[in-house]
Amino acid sequence: MTRRFVVREDAERLAEHDRSEVLKKRNCIALIPVFALAFVLCRSGELRSDSSVLHSPAFAKGVVSETATENSGKPGESAEKETASGEDSVAGLTPDNAPPELSRIEQEAAETVGKGEKKGSAPGKGGAWGPPAKIRLFGTVEFRQSNTALQSWQSMLKRNAKNPLFVPGSRLNSSTTWDQFKAKAAKLNGLDLLRLVNNFWNNWPYREDRDVYKQSDYWAAPWEFRKNSGDCEDYSIAKYFTLRALGVPKENMRVVVLMETIRNLPHAVLVVYLGDDAYVLDNLNRQVLSHSRLKSYEPRFSINEDYRWAHMKPKKQ
Repeated sequence: MTRRFVVREDAERLAEHDRSEVLKKRNCIALIPVFALAFVLCRSGELRSDSSVLHSPAFAKGVVSETATENSGKPGESAEKETASGEDSVAGLTPDNAPPELSRIEQEAAETVGKGEKKGSAPGKGGAWGPPAKIRLFGTVEFRQSNTALQSWQSMLKRNAKNPLFVPGSRLNSSTTWDQFKAKAAKLNGLDLLRLVNNFWNNWPYREDRDVYKQSDYWAAPWEFRKNSGDCEDYSIAKYFTLRALGVPKENMRVVVLMETIRNLPHAVLVVYLGDDAYVLDNLNRQVLSHSRLKSYEPRFSINEDYRWAHMKPKKQ
């Protein structure tokens, strides 16, 4: 009796083992299509990890995804190439190689749809821009000072004055002249105008200073950015002078150097004061959002043609 019980127990244990082996084989077989699909996607370039977006400690280096496949050609040609539909095609661009670390930034931006990003509004009566609102930019206290000590900015201003981009007959890309862009911008006000400028220049691919100018830090004038593309402060400068040429006062704009605290990396954006708020034009984002929505941005300093501001977080009471 005891032996018969032991034999039955062994048989049950063996049967359980066989069932376990069968389940393992089934699971392995089920995973084969998954791994095959992942392999195909990796080979086709759809699953990518862009390790080239390194940031120089010399200045705020942003990250931007390549937004048009034709802009990934030979160095020096990217800024000249555009999609066939020109400026109208910019609205359809999406960042297809943004690194995984940006997912929280994108989620934060997505949550602001209908909240932080308002419908287009005129800056004032007859389209006139009023004085900038007295607000705490990104929640900071600021201290105004001279901008003459920042040589990279001063050098850029001289190069821009010597070779201005936004003049009649100038060409912004292969399909858009400055006159055409200006005519389109004249029909827009407020946030609609900011979106047009932000998305147009975000079509340029991100490139490091060391790759383009063989320097660790170089602030490109708009005509240099048009030709060579650049990094985060170069996008901001191009947008700044585009809006200046479209009639936005310099008092209402600043290039802001900041830390992006999610990835703990330096970055730079353009901030435009409109109405009672300040809006961010960012090479990482196609949306134009209120500064108050970007909790991960901590400014270090901001600058325009007249002044430089140091920024500090106020002490908690």
